Amino acid sequence: MVEDTGSDSWRAGSEEAERFVDSSLADFAAACADASGGPAAGSGSAAAGAIGAALVSMALRCAAGERRGADPEDAPREAPYLLGRADEVDALRTQLVDLVDEDHRVYAEWRRLEAANAPEDKRAKAREAVLETPFEILERAVFALRLAAVSADSVPDPWAAELRTGAALLQGAHMGARAVFEANLDAFEIPDADARRAELGVLAGAAHEALSALGLG
Repeated sequence: MVEDTGSDSWRAGSEEAERFVDSSLADFAAACADASGGPAAGSGSAAAGAIGAALVSMALRCAAGERRGADPEDAPREAPYLLGRADEVDALRTQLVDLVDEDHRVYAEWRRLEAANAPEDKRAKAREAVLETPFEILERAVFALRLAAVSADSVPDPWAAELRTGAALLQGAHMGARAVFEANLDAFEIPDADARRAELGVLAGAAHEALSALGLG
């Protein structure tokens, strides 16, 4: 089982609990480094994905002519398409931001119920949440990665470098969340594990295709 970082000092519902996304980057990084039950691999992966999605969105908007000082008359004919894709990436970014705290919350709740020897139905529901949250992270990271890939031909330099950097971070988020999901899949011994691994394979294939299109494969 991954993400067992010690005490329950960050336990969901405690007076000490806070939204990590509202803290500074320095404080969030320090919380990840602290072995006191703070955010761990899933939250870190979601944060990386959110930053990657932000860079992809910025690259798309700049390529569409929304950069500071740009003349609207000089906007490329692909501008509506690029702005539409940027909006889609922004929606995924928002979801990834929310998953930073959600991953920690569900894990802390599962630990609390296990420690309290809560009824099995409650523990089973908590295990499901612990399993599904990293899957949501990796899934959204791959979706954003695909949007970057299908837009790449319409993004010129220097914005193409921003797009590829964002894509690299999204792939890191995908791989990190996948590692968490696979570890939890093994730990929980769920009956449909083979089917879930097949889902991972489909997403991994989509990520590889997108990275290849971006020259990162």
